[in-house]
Amino acid sequence: MESISFFTHHILVLFECFSVPNRGNLSLIFYANFCRPKSLGIMPHKSVTHLLTDSKSVLRKRPSSVFSPSSTWSASKSKSTGLVYDDRMLQHRHEWFRGEQESPARIQRAYERCHEEGLISRCMLVPAKHVSEDSLALVHDRNYIRLIRRSRTFSRQELYNLSGQFDGVFFNEFTWNCASLAAGSLKSLTHLVAEGRLLNGLALIRPPGHHAMHAEACGYCIFNNVAVAVASLLNSPPNGITSCSIGSDMSFGSGRKSRKITVVPSNDDNDMRAFGHRTGSVKSSESSAVAISSKEELDFTSGSPITMDRILILDWDVHHGQGTQYAFYEDNRVLYVSIHRYEKGNFWPHLREANCDFVGHGPGRGYNVNIPVDQIDMTDADYLAVFHQLVMPIALEYNPQLVVVSCGFDAAIGCPEGRMWLTPALFGHFVNHLKILAGGKIVVALEGGYYVDSLSESAVHVLKALLGDPVTPVRLVRAPCKSIRKSIELCTTALRPYWKSLWIQDVSRIVDRPNLSHVPMISWPLVRRIVWPETNPLIPEPLARCVHELMNHGIAMPLPELEQQPYLLLVPFKPNTQSVNEPKMKTDRRNCATTKQKCICPWPKKLLLRMSNFLHIHFYRETGSADQTTATDEKQSAPPSSAAAATTTLTDSGQISVHPAKRRCLAHSADHRSKSPGPDLNHSHTASSTVCGCSLAISRGVNKLISPDVSNSAPVLSAALEKSMTDLFLRRFIRTVLVGHELTPFELVNAIRQLPEQLLFTYRGRLLYSRMGRPLPNPVIFPSHNAIYHGRQYGDVSGGIGPVDQGESQTSGLDNPPVESFGLNANSCTDQIGSNSARPSSASNAYKSNESVQACRILVLDLTGSEDPGECGNLVKQSNVEGHIRSDLLWCSIYTASMADYLASSPSLLRVTQLFRSHHTSSRGPIHSAQWLRIPVINTNQPRSHILGIKSVSGIDMLCPNLCAALLHFLLPIAYEYGPELVCLRLGPEWTDSGQNCMELALSHLLHLIRGLGCAMFISLGSTHPPSNLILSSLLDPASDSCQVSSQLESMVPTAKMQTVLRHMFRENSFRWKSLSYADSLPKWR
Repeated sequence: MESISFFTHHILVLFECFSVPNRGNLSLIFYANFCRPKSLGIMPHKSVTHLLTDSKSVLRKRPSSVFSPSSTWSASKSKSTGLVYDDRMLQHRHEWFRGEQESPARIQRAYERCHEEGLISRCMLVPAKHVSEDSLALVHDRNYIRLIRRSRTFSRQELYNLSGQFDGVFFNEFTWNCASLAAGSLKSLTHLVAEGRLLNGLALIRPPGHHAMHAEACGYCIFNNVAVAVASLLNSPPNGITSCSIGSDMSFGSGRKSRKITVVPSNDDNDMRAFGHRTGSVKSSESSAVAISSKEELDFTSGSPITMDRILILDWDVHHGQGTQYAFYEDNRVLYVSIHRYEKGNFWPHLREANCDFVGHGPGRGYNVNIPVDQIDMTDADYLAVFHQLVMPIALEYNPQLVVVSCGFDAAIGCPEGRMWLTPALFGHFVNHLKILAGGKIVVALEGGYYVDSLSESAVHVLKALLGDPVTPVRLVRAPCKSIRKSIELCTTALRPYWKSLWIQDVSRIVDRPNLSHVPMISWPLVRRIVWPETNPLIPEPLARCVHELMNHGIAMPLPELEQQPYLLLVPFKPNTQSVNEPKMKTDRRNCATTKQKCICPWPKKLLLRMSNFLHIHFYRETGSADQTTATDEKQSAPPSSAAAATTTLTDSGQISVHPAKRRCLAHSADHRSKSPGPDLNHSHTASSTVCGCSLAISRGVNKLISPDVSNSAPVLSAALEKSMTDLFLRRFIRTVLVGHELTPFELVNAIRQLPEQLLFTYRGRLLYSRMGRPLPNPVIFPSHNAIYHGRQYGDVSGGIGPVDQGESQTSGLDNPPVESFGLNANSCTDQIGSNSARPSSASNAYKSNESVQACRILVLDLTGSEDPGECGNLVKQSNVEGHIRSDLLWCSIYTASMADYLASSPSLLRVTQLFRSHHTSSRGPIHSAQWLRIPVINTNQPRSHILGIKSVSGIDMLCPNLCAALLHFLLPIAYEYGPELVCLRLGPEWTDSGQNCMELALSHLLHLIRGLGCAMFISLGSTHPPSNLILSSLLDPASDSCQVSSQLESMVPTAKMQTVLRHMFRENSFRWKSLSYADSLPKWR
């Protein structure tokens, strides 16, 4: 009976294969069910089901980017996110200790959480495959490889003895199989992404790999998965250094320089074709036994193999990945960046070469970046500072062709190895930052992370970021601590001779370079200590209960996917008066008027029709006078008349012409509703909600615009703004683009103040909510590990997280709300967290206790070139006007050309200016506070030498590097510290209508990085003309990641003048923003 059911199962699967629309995936399905040897087992039926689901839905996963200002469009090929997971990797386990933290549950629970969030069906499942010995030999010693392969036949006692010869490693009979699958699967996924067949990918694999060295397993790692995958993309074997070698007597050798691998041609393995020569095998009696079955070596590549010479490996595992560092230490084709806990060498693996002064050797000098963390209890703010000030500037200057992430989650909350407090959402922000590199080609490979709850949540955030979903906002509880700022300054001093993008600080003095001549490049044999059988690090029971409660009540969950189109376009109908004597015009018989007023839409009809497949399009009516606007606003509050009719015509020039008294919405479907019900708001602006879930009526024309059953008239601008703000706060949309109008501060504040206060609380609850479904009222205050580990009572943690530096406040912003502590201590942390989070009404009470928390924090990025925010005087005059939602404005004006040069010559103008601040709690005006920042971006035509000294780059082409430098070093740290709930972007015609490639690239990078803040966005376009295809895709296409707009410039290094401007901006604003508190000058090494 079993054989019959087995045969029936495969017949059904084969039938499914020929019913899949995308026949390109037949090889994946057929391989998963028929081409796997029986000794290895068959993929579980649920995995095959996911694979079939993925194949059938490949056409609807990512709509094509088809925006173009003209009527002729070319659809781009949709690409998917790859996912590697195989149940066979669960077989590797500790046979002598059932409570081992490196357990199969790590990848199993991560996969299940991604499936619960509906992410698996949106990915392309890449079948796991074994790796060949030749691929492993690029990084590992062949004798070591054969030893691991022979372990399949070892007895239990021999496996026990083998485990005791390595530091932190265990073996069982399935270890070779799992390690081979992990390395081969990641290699396969990496090649698919490198070739452009997949957009990006996530590999849920085990055992991890970044500690595995040339001839030694270490730290749960058998083979260095990332190093093997990257080495297979180089045109020659990597230039590294070997840490040890294993002979027949299992004796370990000392460190030595590596030598290139010599191979003998062979015809039975094609795994090394990436090197441009025929693969080979070492002359050995066992060489034939290493060959993997052709069924297991199913090749996904097509055409000529791809090679790369600039690959970035980013390792944010809390432990230093010494195995990866050794593999590429003398190779400039691979940039290795590691953020790890170091504590001056007192943290495992206790390596001197993990410090920041080990920067590489020979050709690889400068391409090994170590960022040591010398303190526990680090938070999101500390790691974001490292990303903004070090990782991203270096990565942009390097301009990699591929990004591979050694993704360890042991710095996340709850992991006993890291003892850090990173929230799971932060890892999604990391991935979003990296997507501006390498055209979005990112491969994320799981490394460490041993608190399964935070690991699985972090994996969900990472996969959602790879899929292009909005990231969950992070709310920082304090600025970067003094320890991390010191680490950043030390790394900057060590790396400045090799990276020009780090020359923001001035030179204070000349000092001698640290003398490393007496320090070995590999100190692992000197510090290696083996404890077997080993034990796991544990956290005290009070802290474990605290972490459990924090995960349930204090950590933000991933944002749900919107069912309807997430973007809204507001298009104007401009008045156009024509004479009755003109052809094809009829006289209005009802009033016998001699002229007829029509409203002309400035965007072509074909463009709007095609865009309606991907987003909502609402229309608003422009009026000629303010009196008419006011009168219409009063009329809008009344219930709409059901007798109104709508007419639509098409002019000879292809423009849409609509009667000025009517309105409509173009959308893809009329039955898109938001799952989450709106709050019970008894206000008139919610009465016109319609079937699409938005505030305007809907219609969709397939080949032409049709007249729907629409009874509501088209709103004027003020009413349209109010309705669009309502939709943003209800999260029916996450982005609104207003065409043909530069939004003023008064219009923005006036639209928000009309909304009820409860709507802001509802928006915050939908943006940040806990696992229990309750809103997060305040940022979470984490306890100190040291305080609880040493048994001290830690009742009041409001003064800081862990050992906070003296003189630093918990909340640094002038207008940032004071954060209420959970009052955690070693005995009552569970009770106090539960009591604080279990009351849903406490959120509103906590907000109402402080005026600044009641206000909506709005970050305004003004790219119109206006010399002042405009109407600031009116804002102050109108401060006593009663409103519902108050606004807290941070207005950032970004200037280019002559205005930027003027500001660069006047550093005092770069200081933040307080435009208005309400000091009386009795005043309930629309503005709580307003601040103004001027940010100059130098783009004058001043030639500077190229980074390689080959050619000169004109100043206008430096707009994108200079803007990215201003964003990463200055604006993004301020934005994360400010914590906006709404981002308003004002774009002038000089940005949207310039037609210059450099400005379009700069704007695309800005949109992508600002989108990473995770809050709603409102964008106003001052021009009525459709922008270029690149800008349209960045603004309005949910399927188009701005990451695909990778740098097409020769250099992404900011100019020396721009770096001087950034130095002045840091100096003038560090008193206000603690995330900018860095030394003004740093020493320089001889």
